[in-house]
Amino acid sequence: MAKVKVRCPGCGAMNADPMANRCRVCSAMLPDHTKRAALKLGSVSEGPAFAAIVETEVAAWKEYAEGRNRPGLKSRRPAELDAEPKPSRFPWRRAKDTDD
Repeated sequence: MAKVKVRCPGCGAMNADPMANRCRVCSAMLPDHTKRAALKLGSVSEGPAFAAIVETEVAAWKEYAEGRNRPGLKSRRPAELDAEPKPSRFPWRRAKDTDD
């Protein structure tokens, strides 16, 4: 895409950013903003840059999965929560039901 300045129809300011959708001064929509949005989307979803992003993301998720499956992973859960509960003084009583 050529380096072209776009004039704002609202305030007349020249916008040098070729991928801008809005005016830098008054935030009005610039002419051909849909075309620039489509070009911006195409540059992100196709080509070698997109492939590099995907490869980086896949590598990050693989590293995450390997770390989660690593043996010897320490839990931050207190040990007293893993212990068996104390037996009741009155074993013949039923536990309270919360389903009433």
